[in-house]
Amino acid sequence: MKLVIHLSLLVGLLITELLNIGSSKLLANTSTILSSKFLKGDVKNSNQEPIPFRLQGFFTQLSAIDSVILYEFFAGEYYKVISIPLQKQANYTGGFELSAAVPQKAPYWLSFSGISPKQNGLLIWLGDEPKVEFKANAQQVFETVVFNNSPINQKLTSMLRKGYEIQGEIQQVLQELNYYRNTDASLALAKQAQLDSLTAVQAAYFDKMSKEKGIVGKAAGLYLWKPFDKEAQAKYKDEQEYFKNEFLATIDFSDPSISYFPIFHDKITTYANSLVAQMNLTFLDAVPFFEKYHNQIPKGSRTEKAYLLALMEAIAQARYNSDFADIYLHFSEKFLQSFPNEPGAEERRRQLNEMGRLRIGQPAPEIALSSPDGKTIKLSQLRGKVVLLDFWASWCGPCRRENPHVVKTYKHYNPKGFEVFSVSLDNNAENWKRAIKEDNLMWPYHVSDLRGWQSSAAQLYGVTSIPFTILLDKEGRIIAKNLRGQQLEQRLRKIFGD
Repeated sequence: MKLVIHLSLLVGLLITELLNIGSSKLLANTSTILSSKFLKGDVKNSNQEPIPFRLQGFFTQLSAIDSVILYEFFAGEYYKVISIPLQKQANYTGGFELSAAVPQKAPYWLSFSGISPKQNGLLIWLGDEPKVEFKANAQQVFETVVFNNSPINQKLTSMLRKGYEIQGEIQQVLQELNYYRNTDASLALAKQAQLDSLTAVQAAYFDKMSKEKGIVGKAAGLYLWKPFDKEAQAKYKDEQEYFKNEFLATIDFSDPSISYFPIFHDKITTYANSLVAQMNLTFLDAVPFFEKYHNQIPKGSRTEKAYLLALMEAIAQARYNSDFADIYLHFSEKFLQSFPNEPGAEERRRQLNEMGRLRIGQPAPEIALSSPDGKTIKLSQLRGKVVLLDFWASWCGPCRRENPHVVKTYKHYNPKGFEVFSVSLDNNAENWKRAIKEDNLMWPYHVSDLRGWQSSAAQLYGVTSIPFTILLDKEGRIIAKNLRGQQLEQRLRKIFGD
């Protein structure tokens, strides 16, 4: 199966991020996490001495622009560091000079007052060279900039320009392909071949540049994404497996500067969104991939903070994934462990306290209710078995339509150690008993307090719609939620081995 993101990802990331454009928004309560100023004497959260630098720029075509602004990028947002007045000259020319210090060698973003930093600006690497000088047309800074005594910035800009040039061709061919798909099949095939060729050229270019020493090579690794070629096909069964294992593999997570690049944020959000929203991976399937890269990042670092925030931003949008809340809470807990005093920490703690008891991996709260014949049955009686905790009701059409799937699954896996514990949200005992018989719900574990939506068990488990299921392991811990039909069968097949 060919991933949709194989091409659209390149277009979505590179066509925007090669110009350092970042359009993602932070989650609620995180927008004030970082607004650091790095001028000498105001360096925060740094383990090293400030690194002095001088930045000098000269512009043509200044028009009404009266100042430039230096920004620091973090977790989807640009944070203003300092505004620098321009010394204007004749013929709409002018320049500036800034002497300051940075806490970290990293890329910063230079733009103009009165516009969004995403509209027109320049990525500048600061901290490695004592003085950085450049000239540019103020109307098209990225396209026209020339650095005089900054080999790092000249090479970095040249690399991004080349990538952007190829990406422009990819974008054009992709538009043509989308048109011919509906009008001419033979031309569509030709455009697809052209598109594959261009993406291979782009990947080869960034692959070559990623072998450069220093920041240029590390930056190229951020942009690098190789197509699913023969070499990858020999290693992975399909493009999804390739994507899950390789999309972030070219990033040096130990480098403290990478979170300053906007594409770092967008690659993490793209990766998380793809695994949780597009591939719809469960908690147990998705979290190991995210943890693999999290474990490569120094704890308590700016990079860890940026990584976790990007993950949570993407995961929070995947609301149709039944496990998204658990994945989100898992990384909220990781965030609090490393950054307990950050703005928004109390809200995260409140969410964990309210929802944490029903997270995957937690023991399922006890249920003790009456069976149809009046006997009290406890959920804990089923320890030692894999249990499907099933909330349903006789009046619930979707529940009744799902019941044959549950019966089929029960018949197959019950001899292997699978059990069903059904909690009815009925308020009429006869209707409840009749539905059990009509749907042939043959397992002996049926309970209800006949209070409908006011069911004590439903309130305990936060049930707001039915059917709703929770799968428990043999120790009574929650391992999955809202599995139905084929999803339930697939999970049980993994557990029982057939």
